[in-house]
Amino acid sequence: LGVAGCQSTGGGATAETKVQEPPVPSVAELRAKLKDPDASVRLKAVEELGPRAKESPEAVDALVEALADTDRMVRRFAAHGLAEVESPSPAVLHGLTKLLKDVWVDPRAASARSLTMLARRVPAESVKEVATALAAAAGDRDESTRILVLAGLGALGAPGALQVPAVKPALEKGLRDASAPVRATSA
Repeated sequence: LGVAGCQSTGGGATAETKVQEPPVPSVAELRAKLKDPDASVRLKAVEELGPRAKESPEAVDALVEALADTDRMVRRFAAHGLAEVESPSPAVLHGLTKLLKDVWVDPRAASARSLTMLARRVPAESVKEVATALAAAAGDRDESTRILVLAGLGALGAPGALQVPAVKPALEKGLRDASAPVRATSA
């Protein structure tokens, strides 16, 4: 038996098979997953909600809820997901400022990063709360968090400094920090 090759000569099935993409879960479905007892399910939901926060108020609300999650990585990624919100609400800013006091560095740093990114879009009625929280966090034991907090204070600019007397001493303390990058950020 000599087989020279295998070729199909008939009009059978083609080799082209379409792979069907899994359906994209709705914001409501992802929000429901935030109640799952498995932290990895909640983390995946937060990761999917983050990119939707810029366009979806429902996604923003779900991420704000996730800032209080029992898992530090869920809190961290929820904070990251809020960084691109066009018009941060008082609830977003309050949740992020509260997270600056987290026992874990990951959520604190993520919160500081998001607040820094949002600083120029903070509504006037929330400047005082954000500036107060950032000034209080300027002495964080983690160098990267201090850098981000001081950058956030700088991004708030004069409105933060004028409304919160603690901003100036926080920036001055940053200028005397043992860390050169912290000093550079304060300058």
